[in-house]
Amino acid sequence: MAKYPRVSCTLLSGDEPIQMEGRASGLTLLDFWRWQGSRLLDNALRGLLAEFFVARSLGCADQPRLEWDSCDCRTETGARVEVKSAAYFQSWDQEKPAAITFGIKSRRAWEAATNTLSEAASRNADVYVFCLLSHRDKSTINPLDLDQWDFYVVATKRLDTEIPNQQTITLTSLLNRFAPQRLAYKDLKQAILAAADE
Repeated sequence: MAKYPRVSCTLLSGDEPIQMEGRASGLTLLDFWRWQGSRLLDNALRGLLAEFFVARSLGCADQPRLEWDSCDCRTETGARVEVKSAAYFQSWDQEKPAAITFGIKSRRAWEAATNTLSEAASRNADVYVFCLLSHRDKSTINPLDLDQWDFYVVATKRLDTEIPNQQTITLTSLLNRFAPQRLAYKDLKQAILAAADE
């Protein structure tokens, strides 16, 4: 038993008051969420949004996201899922659309359930989900529109077999080398479960 055990957490509503001097300050958690979470085109936040989409598709978004866990989410059968995201456009000024590249680097993983760090670096998932905000018109891009996203699913053992030491993969290389099906959101869960069974 840890001297200072992990703090348990449940999903919050946003209505929780921010307190000061023992009473509500007039601010709520939703005020903070709106302040820090409205730039959905920023890389880090877009990545979290992609993780949320995948977790919702798998039915495992009923608990808060666990920062730094060894994988982004797990299927109901325990298969580990890693989510990567990219987009042609971000919120800042751009001279041209971004080149699409996903990180696939092996790493030592911290396992939240056991509070342990793996001894060796590896790809710590059974399935990779590559989420591309593929909309090409910056004036109408909307990360909250699932129709503007493409999803690609690849079993990790295929990555490990064909490109074991590669740290990134471009969209072109992903499509040419692994030929994953371009998926709509509604087809994502089935594809993830099928890849986990490979």
